[in-house]
Amino acid sequence: MMLEHGSKNKGVLMAIALVALFTGLLLLFRPWAGKDTNIDEVNAVDNVVKTFGQKMKNVSLLSPTAAQDIEANYGDLLDPALLALWKKDPLTAVGRTTSSPWPERIEITTARQLSTVVWDVEANIIDVSGTGVSGSRPVKITVTKFDDKYLITGVAITPKNDLENLPDKNSGMEKQDDAPASSTFDSWGIIKEAIGKKDASICGQIPLTVVVSSEPDVIVRDSCIAQVAEAVSDPSICGKTSDPDSVTTALCYYETAIVTNDVSACAKASRKADGYGASIVSPRDDCYLTIAVALKDASICENTSLNGAHHLSSSDRSKCYYQVAVAKKDVSICDKITPDMIQTYSGSEDTSKEACRAAVLREQACEGLPIPKVEGLTYHKARIEIIKSGWRPLQTNSDDNELSGQAKNFFDAGYKEVDDCAGTGKAYCRFLFKDSCANIIKVVTAGEEIPKLNAFAAVEGITVMTEKEKAALGL
Repeated sequence: MMLEHGSKNKGVLMAIALVALFTGLLLLFRPWAGKDTNIDEVNAVDNVVKTFGQKMKNVSLLSPTAAQDIEANYGDLLDPALLALWKKDPLTAVGRTTSSPWPERIEITTARQLSTVVWDVEANIIDVSGTGVSGSRPVKITVTKFDDKYLITGVAITPKNDLENLPDKNSGMEKQDDAPASSTFDSWGIIKEAIGKKDASICGQIPLTVVVSSEPDVIVRDSCIAQVAEAVSDPSICGKTSDPDSVTTALCYYETAIVTNDVSACAKASRKADGYGASIVSPRDDCYLTIAVALKDASICENTSLNGAHHLSSSDRSKCYYQVAVAKKDVSICDKITPDMIQTYSGSEDTSKEACRAAVLREQACEGLPIPKVEGLTYHKARIEIIKSGWRPLQTNSDDNELSGQAKNFFDAGYKEVDDCAGTGKAYCRFLFKDSCANIIKVVTAGEEIPKLNAFAAVEGITVMTEKEKAALGL
């Protein structure tokens, strides 16, 4: 009886230990949660905040369809009162204001349970661009429990700049000094009309004091002008913004220049806009790099900053030469990369001359091996020519037990690349070969292979397999 009682106690203790371990692991992956936190609530708060973070990039606050986008993406996450407020005035919402960078996700740092139903969450919005993470913005989010559902009832982003001194330059556009200092001004009809008529002067009706609440350094009038410029692919319109040194203006030049391959427009993207976000992006350098790669013109790279002094990324000039060399498959371009261009730090991309040459050689090797003309030859003779061309047999069957009939005979004869054979008709067989770049060719033969009767299968066709064909065979 004592043994039985002891076993039961051990079983109870083991169960308690497993629950504690499971809870501890959950809290380990929710480092902001306290020891006394209800893990179900932790998961619920974590889920609603991170889901909200994943949806932000789908909501363009300066789009004429912003209200509909807010409903579609945030409808199940926000308290109805907050949802209605944001739909009425999208500029008070959280979302994206430029094509790049955009809000990619939310990372929670701390969370406090203020009451049995209210959580106060401190987190960071992680912004990314085509070149990677471009920065983060602190955000405070209030999550409230309604019955069995958790909804966001408040969002506050820490302003990046002091808003007391908004720019008052108007670049020829009339400023309305008595305009409201918030986003209550109805700018949506104006933006839609300006884009529809492709007329940036219409944007001048929006007061300069109207800004995006979540990003108060983004002036709505300037964003309107930039959208018109992008709609008509005209970099000259970007010069009509209120601040030539702003990120909005620099991105306008970038977006319009890369569409038109206008190198001269890249130079108009101010260096003062470098380092927006977390100091790793330069609209001007990215503009030069994008066009250089598109045109495969290494001379354009000479316009980029020499050693990444403007932002903490791999040197823009070395990166530019590297990418153009790979795009052009020209190893000589790599020789333009000099040691003074290279910056090394944790996580940096290797854009050295040696890395560039290796990348180009890989691209050259993957241009594709020649397809030999072997139609009409017996498979034995065709196989020799195929291997001479650099192709290697690709075995898809582990042993001959997976095969039957003529396929088994080929396999046993040493032709391990036989994939399958038809048992009727013209006795078609399929053989596979590969190169070092994941390209696969299929060789189709017809006729039976009976050496004793001097009968040999002959090649009817040889082709490169499509991705769809490879997927169908599980390759």
